[in-house]
Amino acid sequence: MRADSAVIDLVTYQLPNQFPVNVSSPAPHVSKWGRYITDEFSNRGTTFNRTQNDWTRTGAFKGAHGWITGYHCSGTPARPCASWEAERDFLARNGAAVQQGMFTAAQVRAFLDQGKFVIMSGRWGSTAGHLSVVIGYADDGTFWVHDTYGAGTDGSWDGAQQNYTWGYIAPAQMWAA
Repeated sequence: MRADSAVIDLVTYQLPNQFPVNVSSPAPHVSKWGRYITDEFSNRGTTFNRTQNDWTRTGAFKGAHGWITGYHCSGTPARPCASWEAERDFLARNGAAVQQGMFTAAQVRAFLDQGKFVIMSGRWGSTAGHLSVVIGYADDGTFWVHDTYGAGTDGSWDGAQQNYTWGYIAPAQMWAA
């Protein structure tokens, strides 16, 4: 989910406080900044109060989810998913200086050296369209990632500080903020 990636990117230096929520799936846990994804909030002069259905259309949320998500995915009927422009807009409205494009691995390392994180859309093994936040890199050329879909994109919630190769990520679009 792109809203997860955007909030992960912002929590380290842009969003003012933790905004926790209890989460029941895939296992009970507390998401320290989860309400930024699901609930209305205001930051830097914008109130993030748009409401949008989730992928299954069984719930609807405001916050980052509502701001970033719309009916951009194909299918009949169309499924709610995020747009790259909405992702950029959300990050910018929360104070991030956003650069968007296709970057090389060397450019991503340079952004990280400047203290920025990089949100990447990519293949992530076999999970096309998935986004996660690259937070660092190792001497062997691999990247440290907060994977919003779990360790090794396994569908779990605990994907903090995963180590992936550039080939595994197979980037399709990136935002440096």
